[in-house]
Amino acid sequence: MSLASYWLSNMMADIIKVYIPIFMIMLLSLVFDANYDGVWVLYLLYPLALVPFTYVTSFLFTKDSTA
Repeated sequence: MSLASYWLSNMMADIIKVYIPIFMIMLLSLVFDANYDGVWVLYLLYPLALVPFTYVTSFLFTKDSTA
């Protein structure tokens, strides 16, 4: 397995894991009628920004204790 495919598959798995609580939040907001215009777009785009940013910033640290 190449290094790029390893990191890409890990990133895709992490993005899927982030969407699980987001879908629950969206479901609860529908149940309790707390819908705000455009918030669902932020919920759907947030993991696509958060997970790659976390991966990129993790390469800035050499030790776990300094992160």
